[in-house]
Parts: sequence; C-alpha cells; structure tokens
Amino acid sequence: MIYFIQAGEDGPVKIGRAVNPVERLSVLQTGNWSDFRLRAALTVDDDTEVETSLHKMLSRYRIRGEWFRFNVVVNIALAQAQAGFLPTPHKLDQRLDDALPGRAGRDANRRDREKYNAYMKEYMKKRRASARVG
Repeated sequence: MIYFIQAGEDGPVKIGRAVNPVERLSVLQTGNWSDFRLRAALTVDDDTEVETSLHKMLSRYRIRGEWFRFNVVVNIALAQAQAGFLPTPHKLDQRLDDALPGRAGRDANRRDREKYNAYMKEYMKKRRASARVG
C-alpha cells in the first residue's frame, strides 16, 4: 500500500509504502511530539514502482527522504489519493510555479526547509532530554 502521512495540520507529508499503514503511523508517532495523521492509503499492484514514481514526480518539493512540503501541488496529489486515484504528473506539473512564480516560489521553498529544520532540531532536543531522564 502507498500511504500519505502528515505531521500536524499543515506540516510536511511523508509518502511511503507499507503492508499496514496504520501500524507504520504508530511506529512513526512513537517518540515524536508532533501529531501524525494518516491522510490517505491506496492499494496498488506494484507499490515500489508507484512510490518511486510519486517521489520523482514530487521531487522538487522534497524536504528530505520521503518527506515533502505541504503546498499546492502536494495537496493536489493528496486529494487525488484520498479520492482513490493515483496522482498523475499531468495534473500536478507546474501547479506550484503557477501559484508562486519566480522568487516567491524560491522563498517559499527556503521557508519550508527552515520550518522543517527547526522542527527536527526541536524534536532531537526533546529526544535527547528524554534519553537523559530515562
């Protein structure tokens, strides 16, 4: 299965594959202070190929690994997945550039990366603090 898991209401979206997305959500949630939500899960014939295709299609919005900025394009892909359809490149191509042309798009990318880095810094700080207590 292909899943879309989101950190918070407007945080990054993880696009991955798992036999049991609910169990995967539980594993990701453990030890993480931000609430994760399973936003969509799709059964597909070749989940490895579909996951790779989605990652390539959304690569310009990648933060790190399987995590992607939550923006216009990723939201369209998520809405398609929630409706039970695989996101397709022709429906996603250039949507963010149309919404945020030129410098605005580059600034949005920088702000999202900074937001994610701040999130990870806070997460690691809390994790180290809890390790010292235990």
